[in-house]
Amino acid sequence: MKDGKLLINEDVYNCNPSLMLLSNHELILWIKDAKWENYYIDLKSKKLNKVSYNLGLNSINRDYILTFENGIQKIINANNLLEPVIIKTTVSLQSYLVYNNKLVGYSKSNCISSTNRETGEFEWETNLSGRRYLINNEEQEANITAILGVYENHLLVWLAGDRLISIDTNNGTILYEILPFEGLVDVNGFQLWDFRDLFLEQETGKIIMLNKLFYYEIDILTQQVQQCKSFYTGNAYGLGRLPNMPEPPTDITFKQAVYTNDFIYFIGGYTFATNIVGVFNRKTYNIDWQESINLLETDNFNNFKDIQYANNKIYVLDTGNQLHIFEKEE
Repeated sequence: MKDGKLLINEDVYNCNPSLMLLSNHELILWIKDAKWENYYIDLKSKKLNKVSYNLGLNSINRDYILTFENGIQKIINANNLLEPVIIKTTVSLQSYLVYNNKLVGYSKSNCISSTNRETGEFEWETNLSGRRYLINNEEQEANITAILGVYENHLLVWLAGDRLISIDTNNGTILYEILPFEGLVDVNGFQLWDFRDLFLEQETGKIIMLNKLFYYEIDILTQQVQQCKSFYTGNAYGLGRLPNMPEPPTDITFKQAVYTNDFIYFIGGYTFATNIVGVFNRKTYNIDWQESINLLETDNFNNFKDIQYANNKIYVLDTGNQLHIFEKEE
């Protein structure tokens, strides 16, 4: 970013994107900018192209992008820009996943549906509405918050209120429904909204989570939950202690993470501020590297807000829209 414009390989483009709304491919960079305008950059010709349709960049699989125009949803191959296929569904998809020849997404009404991505034909639909959970002694609708991915024939869906549902990808039948972190709420600082930073690892069939002060793994087939690492020693900010206590916190709190097979790249902090960037080793369950950045020099309320990892570099965006890049020294 430079003066509110996007800079790629010294080429300046007149659009102001948010870091989380970029979808990067080999030759095409898809962008939804700060004003919700939609573009793509042909990295070969270096041309910025504005499109009339609305881009849905909320997919786990970045090879396909949903477009919305005049109430019609289409799916387009994000790499070769072939003619979009019309999705034959009456509901607007909030988020979606493309795998094999299927497009699976969910709507605001908590319905999961499967469509053939090559023909757009409807295959099945499963309604997950009606599930409830308690927060502050009041019942709330357990809305779908994420499609975690597919393992074998399990479509893994996460709902608010600590609920994991496995759906058969062939016909939409519910295979099982569990509360993997039941009993953790209001314990060791966890709240219901903390169970959101989850990652499905295809190689091992496990769902992993580095959040708050803990690292967890869920086995998809056995449904067993294991706390593999705890960073909690009783001296964490905001966990049963007042923020103005004289003794400084020594327990790190993880706020957001990017997962790979061997490492988890995270942002977090020791106090209310999110100013730590680091690397958690999934083999040793230890933090290999971390660095504290003084973000308060520019703004008293500045914090890290997003993290991405690519090409052996860690990219971190702060709330002042400054991009910090970290590279491992050889």
